[in-house]
Amino acid sequence: MTIRCGLSLLPAEDVRLATAPLFEAGAVDAVEWNVDFGFPPATTPVWIESILARFEEAGALYAHGVELSPMSAELAEHQRAWLESLGGAFRERRYRHLTEHYGFITAGEFVRGTPLPLPPSRALLSIATERIERLQELTGSPVGIENLAFAFGREDAVLQAEVVRELCERTGAFVLLDVHNLLCQIENFDLDALALAELYGLHRVREVHIAGGSLAHTAAPPLRPFRRDSHDHDVPDPAFALLAQVVPRCPALEVVILERSDRSTFTVCEGARHRADFLRVREVVSSARAAPQHAEEPRSAPLDSGLALATDTPEQLARYQSTLLVKLNAGQRPAEAVIAELAADAELAAYSPYVATFEPRAVEIATAMAAEWCARDDEDGTIEAAVLRSPRAPLAVFRLPIPEPGPGQVLVRPMAVGLCGTDVHAYDGAFPLPLPIVLGHEIAGVVVELGPGTTGLRVGDSVGISWIQRTCGACPACARGQETRCAAPRTWIENGGGLSELLVAEATGCTKLPSGLDLELAAPLFCAGHVATSALLRARPAAGERVAILGLGGLGHLAVQIAAALGHEVVAITSTEEKRRDALALGAHESVLGGDDPGAALADAGGADIVLAMTSSMRHAASAVHGVRDGGRLVVVGLGQEPLAIDPIELVQREASIIGAVQGPRSELDAVLDLAARGRVRPRVEAFPWHLANRALGRLAEGRVRYRAVIV
Repeated sequence: MTIRCGLSLLPAEDVRLATAPLFEAGAVDAVEWNVDFGFPPATTPVWIESILARFEEAGALYAHGVELSPMSAELAEHQRAWLESLGGAFRERRYRHLTEHYGFITAGEFVRGTPLPLPPSRALLSIATERIERLQELTGSPVGIENLAFAFGREDAVLQAEVVRELCERTGAFVLLDVHNLLCQIENFDLDALALAELYGLHRVREVHIAGGSLAHTAAPPLRPFRRDSHDHDVPDPAFALLAQVVPRCPALEVVILERSDRSTFTVCEGARHRADFLRVREVVSSARAAPQHAEEPRSAPLDSGLALATDTPEQLARYQSTLLVKLNAGQRPAEAVIAELAADAELAAYSPYVATFEPRAVEIATAMAAEWCARDDEDGTIEAAVLRSPRAPLAVFRLPIPEPGPGQVLVRPMAVGLCGTDVHAYDGAFPLPLPIVLGHEIAGVVVELGPGTTGLRVGDSVGISWIQRTCGACPACARGQETRCAAPRTWIENGGGLSELLVAEATGCTKLPSGLDLELAAPLFCAGHVATSALLRARPAAGERVAILGLGGLGHLAVQIAAALGHEVVAITSTEEKRRDALALGAHESVLGGDDPGAALADAGGADIVLAMTSSMRHAASAVHGVRDGGRLVVVGLGQEPLAIDPIELVQREASIIGAVQGPRSELDAVLDLAARGRVRPRVEAFPWHLANRALGRLAEGRVRYRAVIV
């Protein structure tokens, strides 16, 4: 039988752009749709609907589920509702089969998370068997179980395979073998690849997944990278090698699906690598299927943990799952303490032998995963907020009391929150903040309550919130009208950031948004847009002056548009061909590659009267002086670690000036908001859902966001 090679579909524009050439070339044999995306009912992009219909007609449409958590002892309300709707989804579309993850996601008050391992127990097998049979009944199709990437230790990895094998024997389910998940376990715990794969039962494998992931580092020994299945990197060579080994040994294999996170394939280069990965999957599958099987190859002895099932009840399993999530979400603590507390809990005694197999380095990773993904159900009088607890600790979701607005304040529901370089500096500990703190200072939202005596705003107003929300009114800077130089301002730092369901803000710090301006686009303007506008105006540009933008990032891409909108000839200096093309599309009249000496490149391009240095490289900012025309101005905006070392001869001979710039008066914010409302300035944003705030922050720190990250 021919093995289909397909892609996992995701409703994101960057995924569409990355995969379109493959569909146009007819290279894709199958698609897999995460049926969770359709519940609760939402608008599916037209391009997704078109592809689903085409592959349904071809009999090559597959369904995958993530959010059901079918092995949670107790399902959440939204999961029960989704389960009841599943039959209708399969009547509307003809999927060849449905696959779900082994493990559990939700328990107790936790309604969102990431798949975690389960203790092998009688209650687990009973619950999982019942749920799988229910899925088979509702869908009228085969149902498969996907192996996990994460395990609490070497023995746990083996136990997972044995439990999946037992579930398949009881229910007739098939195995979805994720080779990258398999790679995670064999690398993390020194396991034999084929021995572990065969423990699942390769004759039961009907579908294979392949993806890439990230490497994490732990404090607990052994001190080596811990592979995670984050789906946000290219497929590693060992995963391709494992795919080549596995395919000939899976006689029932029908389809191989390449996965990638919807928040990773967004640049031209990454999209090209994703397409190359897919074509390589096709090549490996074709070659491996044609090769003879090597069943007699000598290898390690078969794995066997001597599966022993804990005798428990569904209620005990539910308590274990809930307790584990509570412990993992209790903040940064030694992994040994988490293990000891689980082992000492008398009500979890049935699982003590299993907990005794936990390895501290794995528990460290589980804690980080929980901080990134887990979220609790609503509690009366509380809100969810993403809290930075200590430098370089993942943002953790906590429930905090609902804040009450005081005199002159408003209660705002953030709808879009931009992340910027300052957030990265705060995360790294380079920008001192009182910790713990709720991050996010580029805020656009809706006023939901007015504090006593507050005027000028109404409930329901769409507003953005400035960094400085109220000035002291008594210091010399305030007397001069320089609000950004106030000695004792009230800012988001005192009131709390926007990564929260509700926040209090000073009414004086809120600006009503122009009609028609999307909140996602407005949020970045309250820091990046304001700064870029003020930087240009600080140089007092005259009509006809040429403006150069050094660095096309979150600030620079806005500066290009602002300078062009204000009538200046704009030249952009950037580092890659892709960004050079972007600069021209954004309105630059000319765009040059700066290389290691951007000042020389600018000089060759005719120089500029004003250079806005939006880069974090102070070496490149210093080089830019060579491209400043006589009497010109270099405006430094970007923040870097090294000093700004400029040859004074260059300044003197050119009679040039160096200017530093931050956010200026509110009138300059109003100016960029007006440009945006008229369509003259449009931030390019990548929108991340709330639960991916850590991923957004990480990608921003790596310089992989194009061009502003916004949490919605």
